[in-house]
Amino acid sequence: MLIFDLDDTLFKRLPDHYSEEQLRNIQAFEGVYELLNRKDIIKVLVTKGDSSQQQKKIHHLKISSWFDRIMFCSTDLEKKECFLQAHHQFPHQKVYVIGDRIDSEIRWGKELGFSTIHLRQGKYKDLLPRDQWEIPDYEITSFKELATILKLP
Repeated sequence: MLIFDLDDTLFKRLPDHYSEEQLRNIQAFEGVYELLNRKDIIKVLVTKGDSSQQQKKIHHLKISSWFDRIMFCSTDLEKKECFLQAHHQFPHQKVYVIGDRIDSEIRWGKELGFSTIHLRQGKYKDLLPRDQWEIPDYEITSFKELATILKLP
């Protein structure tokens, strides 16, 4: 099972005060559609923020049908609970958490014993680990590198 973050993981984060035009023009990173379209992998999206705004992003990216579950969280800490719920829903799956923040997705994934993949790009790419829980199992700089780590044909 792959658990994805949304902003700066599947597409380039929008500015804080983005326009409707900027929202309409968001584009997924290269390789996102190919990976999400695979039927042989369980995929969960866990995203933090205003759920209506996050739903608009998902709608414009046209990715909702490719996820087995989409979860909205209001805080970073709530993401950890969402990861756990996803694991309980799909209990016999090896779990990879993929995100751009070592202080959020990577930390919570590691604390739960999941494999973590840090997509080092965007606003938080230069964050430094504060402890061992923020050191990812894998680090990539491009979404396309995921296929290699996951050993996908």
